[in-house]
Amino acid sequence: MLLHICVAVISTCLGVYYYYYHTLFDWDATYWDVDTPLFPSGYNYCQAAYPSPSVYNKVPPPWTLHQLYIITRHGDRAPSTHIPTEIWTTCPQPSDNLTLPSSILPNARPILRTLPETHLWNGTCMTGQLSVRGIHQMHTLGKVFADIYGEWPVMARSTDVWRTIQGAQAFLTGLVPKGDAIPLYIYPKAVDTLSLSLVCPRVVEVYKAARRTREYKLYQERAERVAKGLSNEMGVEYRDLERWFDIVQCRSCWGKEKLGVEEEVVRLAYWWLRFEYNATRTVELGLRVGPLLDELVQTMEEGKKELYYYSAHDTTISGVLSVLGFEPVLWPPYASHLVFEVWTRGEGEKGVKVLYNGQVVDLGCGEMGLCGWQAFLGLIEKFLVVDLKKECRPV
Repeated sequence: MLLHICVAVISTCLGVYYYYYHTLFDWDATYWDVDTPLFPSGYNYCQAAYPSPSVYNKVPPPWTLHQLYIITRHGDRAPSTHIPTEIWTTCPQPSDNLTLPSSILPNARPILRTLPETHLWNGTCMTGQLSVRGIHQMHTLGKVFADIYGEWPVMARSTDVWRTIQGAQAFLTGLVPKGDAIPLYIYPKAVDTLSLSLVCPRVVEVYKAARRTREYKLYQERAERVAKGLSNEMGVEYRDLERWFDIVQCRSCWGKEKLGVEEEVVRLAYWWLRFEYNATRTVELGLRVGPLLDELVQTMEEGKKELYYYSAHDTTISGVLSVLGFEPVLWPPYASHLVFEVWTRGEGEKGVKVLYNGQVVDLGCGEMGLCGWQAFLGLIEKFLVVDLKKECRPV
């Protein structure tokens, strides 16, 4: 009798285990299968592949390239979260010249923002600062794009984050090495479509609802357990997995000693990435990514011949890829780049070609990756926002 009870208890526990890890967490998917390599051959989180001028294929005449839109993720950087026992010396000594407009304060004294030596902070890196390697990654990327596309009038924009601003400077130095200073447009985060985090009550409402699902709660429980264990080991209080994914990846790119849970952290983070940018949640993605798409479409329709450069983040690229119909299974590496080429021919005929990290993205609507204008709009129209103020109202 006792034996039967024990067998029943064990069977029940095994059943719960299987339901928890295999059904709800979809452990049969590639990124959960511990017997399958986490990354495909050739993937490198620390460095996106550069496009190659030698293999780049132009759309043949009578098509002509009329506009370029380049969205990049910044290059290699220090972690955005501070670990007291970690020393990061991979960055240039921070130094920014700060000035006030002469129209407000004539002869204002220039100020140099820098990082002083202190026993409370070791190394040369501010949190999240672009490393020397990251600067060179973005500079090289800019030079490669100059080799492929030649000279263009440039409109440049960045999120209001130091690493993306530094990355933009390095990229633009490679892209346009000579000439006058290029204005870099930066908006406050609350109204910056590049950050995918506009102040929008409806987004918050939908966001919270999606995270009340049983599936997400089970993920959260596991992620919090892993984060708690790491926090206890490292002597900090960082209980969200996103911080630890950032730390783990930065440490991995610089060959630091492993913590022993890297693979589990990365697999959990990849589940979150797939959940966060699931294209079936059109309301949430539309309100987060839609405003940026609206801007791109409007500028494409205006038709000004120009190169539009956007210095942004992995989340920006993941969100745009998702609305284009590509589930972000792999995290965008450092110096990732998403390119929209707008081609024209004849009397106003227009087509769009998309490339991600040097590879043509097959949108399924034309030859050589060139998608007709109306077909392109059809792919993204359900994510476009007609009236942001109205659609952001909570339901």
